[in-house]
Amino acid sequence: MRIEFDALIYTMQPECSQSMQPKDSQYLVDMLHSAQRIQACTAHCSIQDFYQDIRLQDSVIRRLLTITKSSRRISETTRQDISRIDWSAMTTLKSRIMRADNTLDEDQVWALIQTEIPALIKALRARVSTRPEDFFSDQIPQV
Repeated sequence: MRIEFDALIYTMQPECSQSMQPKDSQYLVDMLHSAQRIQACTAHCSIQDFYQDIRLQDSVIRRLLTITKSSRRISETTRQDISRIDWSAMTTLKSRIMRADNTLDEDQVWALIQTEIPALIKALRARVSTRPEDFFSDQIPQV
């Protein structure tokens, strides 16, 4: 295992499957981590809470952008291996949550939080072999 420093958080790189590129494994973990953070941050709030909390919106947007960035770096081989994920939807998250006038579409973000984030977590958990000892306890929220 290798320790990498990213966004002030140390992560242990999990072992990857034989067909997966080594860097893809870390990108998938980054996607899972970000999706879990989104879910944890929004688990106990309503859509009205989300509309009113600019910090929460900023946090969610940052994590969505991390998912987009990581998904764009996944190799074609790994994308084909994990066909349960709509890769074109993941790589276009930014354009899907912004309106034409470059403002945030809160309704679209909330819809992503409620539908696509849980599905993404489920798909990634089924594929990414992370073990609890691979992470510090405060890194991945228990949801």
